[in-house]
Parts: sequence; C-alpha cells; structure tokens
Amino acid sequence: QLMVGREISMGRRNTENTTRNEAILRVKGLTVLNDKKLKAVNDLSFDLYAGEILGIAGVSGNGQKELMEALAGLRPTVSGYLEVRGEDISRSSPRERISRGVAFIPEDRYGFALIKTMTVAENASLKCSRKPEFCRRGVLNYRKLEQQAGRFIEEFEIKVGGPKSLVQSMSGGNAQKLILARETAENPSVILASYPVRGLDIKATESIHKILVQEKSRGAGVLLVSEDLDEIFQLSDRVAVMYEGTFMGILPVGEVGLEQIGMAIDNLNKITDQTTLEIQTAQVALQQALGQVNLCTASLDKAYENEQKALEKYNEGEISILEIIDAQTYYQTAQLNYIQAKTSAQYRYSDLLRALQAYETE
Repeated sequence: QLMVGREISMGRRNTENTTRNEAILRVKGLTVLNDKKLKAVNDLSFDLYAGEILGIAGVSGNGQKELMEALAGLRPTVSGYLEVRGEDISRSSPRERISRGVAFIPEDRYGFALIKTMTVAENASLKCSRKPEFCRRGVLNYRKLEQQAGRFIEEFEIKVGGPKSLVQSMSGGNAQKLILARETAENPSVILASYPVRGLDIKATESIHKILVQEKSRGAGVLLVSEDLDEIFQLSDRVAVMYEGTFMGILPVGEVGLEQIGMAIDNLNKITDQTTLEIQTAQVALQQALGQVNLCTASLDKAYENEQKALEKYNEGEISILEIIDAQTYYQTAQLNYIQAKTSAQYRYSDLLRALQAYETE
C-alpha cells in the first residue's frame, strides 16, 4: 500500500469458476524443434477449455518458448495437430490464426510485440491496419487509428502522453497494457500469455492479472507461462509442470500438491535411490512451504479486516490514533510474513525442479 498508494490484493486473484466443458484449443502429438534443431516440445497433447486459465509452470528452457511460438504460428512444427473451436489450424499462418481468434502476448515485448520508434496509435493498429475502417486503397486513416488508441488508453488506464507518443517513452507496465489492449480488442478465443508480468512492478502486475482474469471470465481460454509459482497459483484454474518438452500431468489448482506432481512423473522407477531421496526431500520441503503460505494468507486477511475495522472505529471517535497504529503495524507484519513465505516456497519449488533435472542427466 505504501509503495503503490492503494491496497494490493496479495491472495488468489482468480476466484470465479467460469470453465466450460468446451475444448477451445486442442493440441495433439505436437513436436517442435528449438533454434539448434533439437526437440524442444516432444509429442505434447493437451486441451485448453473456454473460461479457464491453464498455467504452465517450470524453469524456462524446457520448451515453453517454442510451444507458444508454435501455437502462434511463428515457429514451424515437426508434427502434431492444432485445433481452435473445431477448426484445424495446424498449417495456418500467423495472420490466419489471428483471424480465428488466437492472440499472442510474447515474453519479449519489444522483440515481438511492439516497435519502439513507432507511435502508440501505430503499435495499437499492427493487427488491424488492413481492415477497411482503418485503411482504404492502401492509405491509412490516422484519425481513426488515433481514436482507437485513445479508447485503449482510457479503457486500460495506460499512462502515456497520448496516441501520438512514441512507445519508447512508455514504462514497461504501460507498454504491456498496450499489448493486452490490442490483443484482446476483438475478444479472442485463445490468449497465449508468456511471462506477461516479467520485470513489472506490483501495481502493473496487478493490472495485467486483472485483465487476464477478465478475459477468462468472458469465456476465453488463457494459456499462461510463468516461472513465478505465486503467479501460477494466483491465476490458474489448472496447472501443468513443463519439463523437457512435455507436461508432467495437468491438475486443478486446488489439487496441486507435491504428491500429485510426483505421481505425474512416470519414470520415477528409473531414478537412483539417492536421486529419489533428493526428490522426496524437495517435495516435503515444498509442501511445508506451501502450507506456510496458506497460513500467512489467512493471517494477512485477518490483519486487513482488523485494520479496516480499526479505521472505522477511529473515524467514529471510538478509539485513539495509537490503536490505529497498532492495527497498521500488525497488518504490515502480516504482509512481510506472507512475502517471506512466498519467497521460501519459490526456492523450494526450484529445488524440486533441480532434483528432477538431476534424474534426467543420470
């Protein structure tokens, strides 16, 4: 609150179950190579449902980048079948996938999504500049482009000088909001979001998360890639751990625990006794850390309620300023405890993935 000037939600941000029994994206037997012509995605199959956020956790470099680029049509596939709303898009171009409702928020916002030396209006129109309302006989209607950018700026609360401002003048958070405004403008069916809040501050992160949850509540399927375990658990309806180009099972977020993650790894019987012990130790440590996060979340909610009640009583003259200070101190302590517990869980999660990678090298 002191850093951003208002209350920031520290708990789960996706609280409404809007998942429909409709596979909006189907991936079957997908194999993709990386830039070194090695397998990055290995015979991967999964469904993404309308109205859900499917979180892909794991250390980067396990095929996440190649998967998202292949789904967006920016990287060729070796084999596999892709379907959006029942239509085969396996051989479709990026433009054709856009027209069929696929939106892409890449991890490199300036390498793939924005052109720094162009204006906000020009960047906002990169996907729609060929449409008749914006372009006639090859000539762009800049007045309409700027009107559209103005709507994006207002609706998404983008802090920038105006539609004619250069993108290079924007902060990372506002640049990311511009990308989301453009990508969600036509209500896409599928949103591919790679590390959407990487490098952003707390306030910008909350704004981006809010937009993603609004899109899934609208009925879009959101495929979210992140290394941040807290982000995955805050936003996802289901969670998959990606390792060596495949998913180690997909589970509802309410059921994700270390036992289930371990059971999803079908090659545990090949691991040496020492590696098995390391994995089990890492599992137990992460389970304990997640339990502590849950306790701290409950304490934080209680501290927040106490602070709000104290403020109400103070405004009514029932308590002194000292009691307000005590309530605020208690709340700030609860916030710090929550952050420490979350950081500990992140470390334990990394330990588990390292133990799993040690198995692969044996």
